[in-house]
Amino acid sequence: MDHIFLTIASEALEVGTNVSQTAISGISAIRTDDQGNTTVTFSDNLRKSGIALEVSLRNLGTSLFTDRDERVVIVVDNMMTQRLYDQCNKGKDIFAGRTWVDLHNLTWPFVYAGELEGRSIQKIAQYFGVSLPANPTSVEVTTAMARVYWAIMNRYELSQKVEGGLRKIGGNALNKAFQFLNNK
Repeated sequence: MDHIFLTIASEALEVGTNVSQTAISGISAIRTDDQGNTTVTFSDNLRKSGIALEVSLRNLGTSLFTDRDERVVIVVDNMMTQRLYDQCNKGKDIFAGRTWVDLHNLTWPFVYAGELEGRSIQKIAQYFGVSLPANPTSVEVTTAMARVYWAIMNRYELSQKVEGGLRKIGGNALNKAFQFLNNK
């Protein structure tokens, strides 16, 4: 199944004394096949291009989908991206009925195990050996998200294979080890 990695760049705009409002400044997306190979890249810098948000969202859908009903997984760096998308889309949802995955939530096992210090995209990318500049563009963030996601999926797959192998070898002993760890 293909995956779409979506980043919505936002910035705070001053609208009065000590009052700010969030504005969408750019949208980028990368579509990958089920092996992580990039098949489509989309990017709109709304501040530079002057393109209206509605036009950009329509272009996003046209660029990413060949069939309105095709199954894809939408991956975001955190669920705030989905909320921003929902707010700016106003009911014309090109992602309706599709599965959304939060990259930050996928990293909880690494945080819990003490392997990962934080869940910012910079910390996650660093942990998985994915380069990301200090002040990345939305395209660079989206590219890093895709690389990190597939690294996490590879790690999960390896973990499942190792556990399956240990269960075959150790049988009941592995179950007892898990029970022991859970009661710690």
